[in-house]
Amino acid sequence: MERRYSVLDEKTELEIQKLASTFFSEEEIMEILEVKELTSDMKRAIRKYKLKSEADTRAAVFEQALAGSSPAQTLAIKIIEADKRKEY
Repeated sequence: MERRYSVLDEKTELEIQKLASTFFSEEEIMEILEVKELTSDMKRAIRKYKLKSEADTRAAVFEQALAGSSPAQTLAIKIIEADKRKEY
């Protein structure tokens, strides 16, 4: 059964979104937000926004690779190879 969590207030979630999207660590986010401990909501939001930012970055890499950018093609191949290693 999925656990239910209270919803973060909008201001905190927006701040977490901004920080997590630029890949600050949990410890750095805690320091910036001036909290001693992250709630489960905060941890979930951090993971969510880091993943969304990574997805956006990967999409941009693949878009550039398809447009013919050699550095982007090299990076795209590395991303694909890393993903294959995770599967096996």
